[in-house]
Amino acid sequence: MLSGLGGIFLIKLFLPKMYIKNFQCLNLESLKAKGIKVLICDIDNTLAPHDEAKPTETAVAFIEKAKSMGFKIAVVSNNTKARVSTFCDGLDVFYVNSAKKPLPFGFIKIRKHFGVEKHQIAMLGDQLLTDMFGANFYGVFPVLTSPLVIRDIAITKFNRKLENKVFDALAKKKMLVRGEYYE
Repeated sequence: MLSGLGGIFLIKLFLPKMYIKNFQCLNLESLKAKGIKVLICDIDNTLAPHDEAKPTETAVAFIEKAKSMGFKIAVVSNNTKARVSTFCDGLDVFYVNSAKKPLPFGFIKIRKHFGVEKHQIAMLGDQLLTDMFGANFYGVFPVLTSPLVIRDIAITKFNRKLENKVFDALAKKKMLVRGEYYE
């Protein structure tokens, strides 16, 4: 699939620095020790299934815990304003909808909003093609979580097929194996 130094460089853009089962497993103390001040979260299949309009009590508790530890929380999603604003209503978080991940526009808005450096930001998401590639490309700390559910919208189903090829390539190089979590 990808060969040579260019292929190795490109494939590394998909690698997370942490790989966790779900958002509840995120070691916030470890992020804090790394100097992370802003935690960016994807919504769909990271904090909630794509077809649940509002966050669960567990997701709200996670966000509140992170805030109580001093983290600034942002949500970045490729989804619509209606979806993202409905989800974020009452959470008191900064959000960027229609972010066009993996492009850096959403990351740039968040960094400017909070006035922090890239190395002080972590991105929590469930997709290699959008979340991890975008985080690595922009230079923020990438944290991959397994999708909360297997049901996806059409475009994400397409992305998952491509993502499977990336996972396979990474597994062959012993760089990332699906389900083998690490901090």
